[in-house]
Amino acid sequence: LERLPQYDLNIYEFELGTDTNLYFTSNTHVANLRQNFTDDQIEYDALRGYTGESLSYSKKYFGWLNFNPRVDLEGIWYSDTLGETTREDGSREYADGDLRWVQNYTVDLSTNLTKVFDTQNPVFGCSRFRHILTPGLEYFFRPEPDLEDQDIMQFDEYDSRPKTNTLTPNLISRWQGKKDGIIKTLLNTRYFITYDFEAMDVKKAEGMTY
Repeated sequence: LERLPQYDLNIYEFELGTDTNLYFTSNTHVANLRQNFTDDQIEYDALRGYTGESLSYSKKYFGWLNFNPRVDLEGIWYSDTLGETTREDGSREYADGDLRWVQNYTVDLSTNLTKVFDTQNPVFGCSRFRHILTPGLEYFFRPEPDLEDQDIMQFDEYDSRPKTNTLTPNLISRWQGKKDGIIKTLLNTRYFITYDFEAMDVKKAEGMTY
């Protein structure tokens, strides 16, 4: 994939107002993209403009429950899209440019469980350890965009925006050690499983059972 050229403008996350717990971030880029292949696949190119704005909220309830909802709005403009007419080589004719709107909704719940261990015989030079368990639950929903993936050229992850409806329980485990007054993370692992409700609906529509 060639990006000749690409220009980026990023606004890093900042809080809106004072003590509002509302945070905003933005990512914008314009790129002239060309997809090249080493085999006999058809090459294609287009000018793409992208802007993505994110508004999130962060709050702790009951002194232990972290609540983090987020709304993302993406606008993706293409100088060319894929039309209905098919060429002799099997590729689709280009159609006029279009603007694609994508909405993403996320709700994240989590909490931290901590236990400290002391040892008489230092391990890795540390005599005190801390184990942090962070169980969490993330729900993500993206409605069907006004332009489907099959109607636009696929260059990278920004072009794949299918309808999504998932629930992801997860568990983060961190082991930390204290050495010479400095806390270091010794092991950081994450375990998760994703339930894809959209895929389940497709299987049910096709007459599949579980």
